[in-house]
Amino acid sequence: MKQDILVVGQRRGTKYLLRRTIQGVATPIPIYEIAADGRVRELGKLNPVGDRGFYFAAEESRHSAYFADLPYFLNDLRPGGFLGRLVPRRYPSWGFPPDTRLWSADDTIRFLYNVGSDLIGSLVVGETLLGESLRKPRSTPLRDLDQEADNVLDLGPAGSSAQGEQPKFLIRSNDQHLLVKFISNHSDPVSVRGRDLLCAERLALFAYYGDRPPYEAKIIRSPSRTFLVLSRFDRIKHGAVWGRRGLITLESIDQQFVGAGGSWSRIAKRLLENGVLSEGAAREICRRELFGQFIGNNDMHNSNCSLMLENLSVGEPAPMYDMLPMRYAAVTGQIRSEPVAIPTPLPSNLTLWDEVAQLARKFWQDVADGTEFSNSFRAIARQNLREIKQSAKTRSRVE
Repeated sequence: MKQDILVVGQRRGTKYLLRRTIQGVATPIPIYEIAADGRVRELGKLNPVGDRGFYFAAEESRHSAYFADLPYFLNDLRPGGFLGRLVPRRYPSWGFPPDTRLWSADDTIRFLYNVGSDLIGSLVVGETLLGESLRKPRSTPLRDLDQEADNVLDLGPAGSSAQGEQPKFLIRSNDQHLLVKFISNHSDPVSVRGRDLLCAERLALFAYYGDRPPYEAKIIRSPSRTFLVLSRFDRIKHGAVWGRRGLITLESIDQQFVGAGGSWSRIAKRLLENGVLSEGAAREICRRELFGQFIGNNDMHNSNCSLMLENLSVGEPAPMYDMLPMRYAAVTGQIRSEPVAIPTPLPSNLTLWDEVAQLARKFWQDVADGTEFSNSFRAIARQNLREIKQSAKTRSRVE
């Protein structure tokens, strides 16, 4: 029986790769990018090869490469988090494995090829969904947010991460693509703290960026729930069409280019050393991490920081997201109130420390003054303001 062989390279560099089939997917698989102006271009074709590898034949040869698993530029499209873990229940007829954390690369490709038309970023896998990706989506009035929340919760619990995850959904409303997080208006301590954190996430954007953050964030309350409504910065209105912005997480970039692991700043410095990031981009990532430390964000995993991606080239940091004081989130029903451990000022980061300390003071002052917060959370804010003030004494001894 004749094997289906993919031949790549030339002369001594020629390689022979055994093609692999994926159920429900026509190969080779075109990978498309929808640009900010709504135009579509094909970046290349993805060929499943061997037991689990892929060869990407790019339109620009410098991006052509063999990957032992899912290519890094598709890695962030694996279903994950609250919404991702609901995928098998949303599409039962496809027979996807029930635990998305155990999906193989082939499971992910089958999902992206057949049902993944409105995922983060700008990439579309295969022709099947390209037309759907370009169509104008259904608009949902904001007055129907409770119904959308009910629809998500009707799918059942999605599980949770170690830190816990906020229930959410995606909609289009008032000519905007929106990500909506929500929590009930119950009076129990866990619900009260959850509402505090939704409001704190919004204020963190304004504290960090000033009066004009890079995307809209507003709180909407219904009789039964509180919603944090965020406009998606990976969707761009361009005349009569919607364009997209490409995104890639720090985690995926790290895994592909340096494998440093660890904190945002550690990875950013290694990527700078290897010429993947500009000096300005690396500094901005370090600045955000420091801000997160000042406001008690202990959930800064490497998928919570992203950079722009265009034509498979890594650009500047994307707007900040999921930045809030997660150390105060309820864990197994327990509520914390201890003050934040303020980062130690060092000779190497004094300028940045001074800059971020000022942003953090504004954040905690806004919380302390905010009537939308519970009395207990406002007390935490005042406590953290005292901690920042106290840290200034340490700062004065560092040169």
